[in-house]
Amino acid sequence: MPNILIVDDSDIWRRLTKDILKKNPYRLFEADSGERALEVARETPVDLVIMDYRMRRLDGLDTSRRLREIPGCEQVPVILITSEEFPGDCEETPVQFVDGYVDKKHLVQDLDECVKRHLDHDARVA
Repeated sequence: MPNILIVDDSDIWRRLTKDILKKNPYRLFEADSGERALEVARETPVDLVIMDYRMRRLDGLDTSRRLREIPGCEQVPVILITSEEFPGDCEETPVQFVDGYVDKKHLVQDLDECVKRHLDHDARVA
């Protein structure tokens, strides 16, 4: 059963993300900041991270970069969720340390499929 870490400083967006994914056989972990996400990743094996792009103090890109420095997390797929214009899509993005993204406007429609694609790809690579 994959471990998925959901990172967002908004309780509402964390809850919505969790609700979208809870019908799947995942263990869902939550963090309300980039700093807390790094703590969780050090304590718990993580198979995929879904992270808000804009967070106070440590944003999604900086957190993703630091996540890749944690032993065992170097290849963990990171999907950003954002309401910003962002290059790329669920499949890939030209931004270093990020594997894909889902626009918050389409989160309900697109997140589940994006997560499945990245977990399936990660399993094929391993």
